[in-house]
Amino acid sequence: MGGTVWRWLSWAILAWWLVTIAIRAFAVPWTWTSAQDLVVFCACGALIVAAMWLGLWWRRGNAGVRERLEFMKQARAAYQPSRKRTAIHFAIWIVIAGVLVVWFNIHPL
Repeated sequence: MGGTVWRWLSWAILAWWLVTIAIRAFAVPWTWTSAQDLVVFCACGALIVAAMWLGLWWRRGNAGVRERLEFMKQARAAYQPSRKRTAIHFAIWIVIAGVLVVWFNIHPL
């Protein structure tokens, strides 16, 4: 149950982020701002994912889609990362974020 709550929460945060980016992108004339770049990037990603699922459905039909969804569900249930590995990944991302903050404070755009 706990994993499901976190998964839904992360999907909700992603949806909220996409909506706010889209609002910011279309609130101004199209001049390729960072919000507009992100909207185009996310739209291309969504099209690629949709094309992959459509291709799977085209080749194998509904049974192939159900099979892939079941495989993904089993793989998600079997994934049990260790605490040490999770802590290392978290620390790596904190270091990367810190380096980027320092870099952009030293070299402003």
